[in-house]
Amino acid sequence: MRRSQRIARDLYLTADGLHTSFGLHAQLDRAQHEAAAADGLNGLVAGFGNGTLGGAIVDAVCRLHGVSFFEAVAANLIGLTSDAAAAVAPDTADFDFPAFLTSLSPATRIVCRHTVGLTDHLTEAGIAEDARVGEGLPESPEANVAAYGLRSFKLKVGGDTASDIDRLTGMAAADQAERGAFAA
Repeated sequence: MRRSQRIARDLYLTADGLHTSFGLHAQLDRAQHEAAAADGLNGLVAGFGNGTLGGAIVDAVCRLHGVSFFEAVAANLIGLTSDAAAAVAPDTADFDFPAFLTSLSPATRIVCRHTVGLTDHLTEAGIAEDARVGEGLPESPEANVAAYGLRSFKLKVGGDTASDIDRLTGMAAADQAERGAFAA
């Protein structure tokens, strides 16, 4: 993932011309994926680098204008146009993004989804003392449920059915132990 970010950094630093935040993302997306693939990185990891830098630029745009993310998107300060979008997703070439974005209204509530990595421990008891980050924040899904009341998870599995079933069962048990009932 760090390699993907370095590739994106190098591309962003050498980009020519002036671009909106989305326009820059769209211009560099293909080159990002090609460079990442040449380094043996898959498409998901490749997108991480461009997404991280793109997110930072959108954050900077929001701060510059003193607006929330929703306000920036609704006013299309990110520069989402059908031309730029078509470079990444050709089927959007005729979509009226400005009209769509101005029609949006802010959500009154959002769901926080916690991604549980393939090597992440599911419970606090499963983390060896010398493996703890130790920064005072939750280090397992179990601890995140207790601290933040999380109810939605994306659990990474490895493709081995028996191991994956054990992992899913372990996640359900950790969630049930903390909350008293499994919530998917």
